[in-house]
Amino acid sequence: RVRRGDLSASVFGGSDYASTCRIASGLANSATLVRARRGGVVLRSVRVAPTFFSMGCLRPRLTVTEHGALLAESRTSGYYEPLAPDAPRDLTRPGDEGRYFASMDFARRVRDTLELTSVIEVEVTGDGVELTLSFSGAATRYAVELVFDGEATVSGARALGGAWWLTDGSSTVATSAIEGNHAVVSAEGFDDVEPDFDDGEMFGYVGGSDAIAGTRVLLSGSTATPARIRIDFPPC
Repeated sequence: RVRRGDLSASVFGGSDYASTCRIASGLANSATLVRARRGGVVLRSVRVAPTFFSMGCLRPRLTVTEHGALLAESRTSGYYEPLAPDAPRDLTRPGDEGRYFASMDFARRVRDTLELTSVIEVEVTGDGVELTLSFSGAATRYAVELVFDGEATVSGARALGGAWWLTDGSSTVATSAIEGNHAVVSAEGFDDVEPDFDDGEMFGYVGGSDAIAGTRVLLSGSTATPARIRIDFPPC
């Protein structure tokens, strides 16, 4: 937790998912990485969701740095090759792959493993929060979700379903509750491919959702391109 005058922010990396690979009752499950507020403007959540085997949002580990925090996560998955022609075949009972069950006799198959490492540097300044995102490993896409409390007025972004979509540039998010209170979101390194924010199969399979109430601003990027997001809370 960091306080800079009347700006307060929290950076979180305490999810139990990294050690258990499960979302379950009794575990710390939150995928919210950053929260911040100033006056009547509340950034309720920042979440990042790579498109990677439907594993959902990042739930990284946190390391405190001189200027803020470093959030890092490496996730692996892959594809299974066909059984060898001379391998015994017992495909009658489902086996556990680690994330799901299927009648595939996983132990006798060669797996082509893919890895995605995500690193997010977070710096809290006197007027806001800056996130620098970088990735290595598998080439894929990802989406970032910013959620602001309440029904805010958004300019500089395009409507997308029940959210707002921001590409490179800046957007102003103004709360309707208090006159003059607003946040400015600046983005670099994102593109104009429509964002696909995936909560992950752990929620989707049971028809659930991990959605956070409020005004959503989405950004879409490629893991091949580093990106930066700055959320400024100008004083009233």
